[in-house]
Amino acid sequence: MGKVLTPEQQIDELRKLASPRLFRVLSLSLLSVGIVLLLIASLYQIPIAAIFGGFFSFVSFAARWIQPFLHNAIKAWEKKDTVEGTIEIKKVYDSDHYTGTGQVRDNTWEFYFYRPMNWEPEEKSYAAKFFFDGQNPWPSLILLNDGILYPRSKPKRAKV
Repeated sequence: MGKVLTPEQQIDELRKLASPRLFRVLSLSLLSVGIVLLLIASLYQIPIAAIFGGFFSFVSFAARWIQPFLHNAIKAWEKKDTVEGTIEIKKVYDSDHYTGTGQVRDNTWEFYFYRPMNWEPEEKSYAAKFFFDGQNPWPSLILLNDGILYPRSKPKRAKV
């Protein structure tokens, strides 16, 4: 998994990763390669080119999908609008994804997370500090003792 980073170091890594320019270049490059491969597949009837073309196009759209959540996490860290709370973390069976149910400001939120950078949460309840970006009603960044988490999709209010 690599060297264990402090939460501050994880934020620095996230800041590098969340660069809009990086995502724009990455997304356009992958989409261009995907389109070229799909054209080659259709012109020369090469199935493997269609498979890779579809894959690169999908990854391009996935990169565009996650970028706003990374940006909001950085914005929330810088804004420092925080609330203490708790979050129950569970690993999604046989994947690198996690779910969390967090109690924040009289609301219960259901989150979905990718595996965090350089650490792996245990399935348990954590004391957490929730960071808000000022635009969304849900926390955009969650700080635990071991590291940070940020949503990979729009969190939902849990039905209590």
